[in-house]
Amino acid sequence: ISKFAFIHKMLTKGYDESMEYEADAYSYSHGYDIAYAIGELKTHYVAMGHAHAAAFFDARIAHIQSL
Repeated sequence: ISKFAFIHKMLTKGYDESMEYEADAYSYSHGYDIAYAIGELKTHYVAMGHAHAAAFFDARIAHIQSL
């Protein structure tokens, strides 16, 4: 989806975190270092002042590590 549609979904109740976990699992199963990528996203979001998002990124990383 476009980045604008993604942002709209994140800002409305239409956002479903399960899609993120599914995408993470797919990437992991295809050999991508998705935990590293999510860690970088977390760093970026926190630096932009969105520290409240850190727990979500931590949960995604923990989920990947459990696969």
